This record gives sequence, C-alpha cells and structure tokens, in this order.
Amino acid sequence: TLQDMTNGIKMMEEWKTQLRPAAKVYGGQCVSPFHYRHFDELLLDMGVTTTKRANPLMEYFTYPDADCYGKFLSTAPKYSCT
Repeated sequence: TLQDMTNGIKMMEEWKTQLRPAAKVYGGQCVSPFHYRHFDELLLDMGVTTTKRANPLMEYFTYPDADCYGKFLSTAPKYSCT
C-alpha cells in the first residue's frame, strides 16, 4: 500500500540520517547502505547481544565494518539441532 511504502521510506531515511549517517555518502544508485540495514535487522532477529562498536563516534561517523559484524554475530545465542 501507499502507507507501507511511505513507512519504509521514512524508516530508511531515519536509519541513514540518525543511526548510520556514514551511509549517506552512497548515492541513490548504490544498494550498499541497504545491505547494512538488513544486516542490522538480521543480527537483532538472531538475538545478538552486541550490535554497536564501543566508540559511539566511530559507530556514528564511519562506514560499517565487516570485522565488527563478525564480532557482533559471535554474541548470538548458540543454537543446535538434535
């Protein structure tokens, strides 16, 4: 619906301007910042306990870091199937 689309646009704008402002450097044709948004959502869905770097300025002003995502993922609960 139009409302769903509007809500999605607002959510991404808030994410790009308030949670990950470094993502603003990507142009409108680049999908990279959206990958990071989805990574953040997946980590929360998996139950990670750490989702941000210790230095809030680094988190706010620098690009997402793949090594950090590995560390975040390591804080997820350990699941097993029997």
